[in-house]
Amino acid sequence: NAVIYKQHPVDVVITNLSDRTNSEYPDYAPTISEDETLMVFTSRRPGDNLNERVAADHEYYEEVFVSEKVNGEWQPAKNPGAPLNTGYHNASVNLSPDGLEMIVYHDTNGGDLLLSTRSKGGPWSTPKALDGINTEYLESSATITEDDKTIYFTSNRPGGYGGTDIYSCELGRGGRWINVKNLGPLVNTEMDEEGVFISANGKHLYFSCNGLAGMGDLDIYRSSFDPAKQEWGEPVNLGYPINSAENDIY
Repeated sequence: NAVIYKQHPVDVVITNLSDRTNSEYPDYAPTISEDETLMVFTSRRPGDNLNERVAADHEYYEEVFVSEKVNGEWQPAKNPGAPLNTGYHNASVNLSPDGLEMIVYHDTNGGDLLLSTRSKGGPWSTPKALDGINTEYLESSATITEDDKTIYFTSNRPGGYGGTDIYSCELGRGGRWINVKNLGPLVNTEMDEEGVFISANGKHLYFSCNGLAGMGDLDIYRSSFDPAKQEWGEPVNLGYPINSAENDIY
């Protein structure tokens, strides 16, 4: 598959965001606001880390970092501090299109998703669990639509097709998320779907998967919504060089 994809590359230019954003340590899970002025990501760098200790895997603890784009250039990444970051693992999952809501991941209760909010230019609030989404199983990635009424998330809860699957849910009364639905076997596989991201117009769902015929392990795919069938269509591999023989996610 990799040979075939490399023979038909897509017309893209991939640029490293420089040491203003990246470090010599793991930097991952980047997500961006609709106007492309705010980016959040997770890093395990020691610099600007609230925790000087190392975790059980002998790497520094995960911290949420943010970078703003000014005059077309990403500024040096900064640690926003508490309450987003604490003395243990803190991972960013996604931004709402307006950049005023951040979904984060905490390694508790099997792995849970939480939401932090802010006013424009204001501080981030203490993350609160997404009521109606979390279970005793793993909930690992999520994305919220522009109207704040639908969340797509990944979970390995029982009843799926295998590994982590993509689910949708709707905002109900009192802020509780209801009508949790599996997106079905056209999107989900017996392996893992991860790093889900909804486009600002709500018509395209991007995610990574290792259960389809990709280039390597995790590849990035796009599914488009069919309004006539009211369902998400067959995933399309984004091709080389977006995807590689290594893990490609977020």
